Amino acid sequence: MNAISESLQQEVLKDNSRVTIIEPVLVNTEINNHITDPISKQISEERRKSIKALESEDIAAA
Repeated sequence: MNAISESLQQEVLKDNSRVTIIEPVLVNTEINNHITDPISKQISEERRKSIKALESEDIAAA
């Protein structure tokens, strides 16, 4: 999505138009249950505690 947005932004720049992409930082999913590396899992869990994450339902409803 970032690449598409960047390309579109470059195309419409001459028209004085702006392109914005909004994307969540963190979404609560079951992904942590599938992380096998202990260090990566710990980093992911710590990050989840420090950021207010969206729920997957929030994304589905958008």
